[in-house]
Amino acid sequence: MMTPRPHIRHLLLLFAILVPLIALEAHAQGCAQCLDSTRATPPAVQAAYRHAILLLVSAASLLFVIGFVLFRRNP
Repeated sequence: MMTPRPHIRHLLLLFAILVPLIALEAHAQGCAQCLDSTRATPPAVQAAYRHAILLLVSAASLLFVIGFVLFRRNP
């Protein structure tokens, strides 16, 4: 298996850094029903929801990155 050229590795690294930053814009997206449900809750519960969402996103991202690294390893 051929290894990617160094400039391709740099582009992949740049892409891996920029995608999560771009995804921050989509952080507050959601359905109208969820939005109405969370607006009706106290501020402490809303903060807990925000923390839970970040925790779930970071866990899923970490699993994806680990899977990608294991997939890309040379046998």
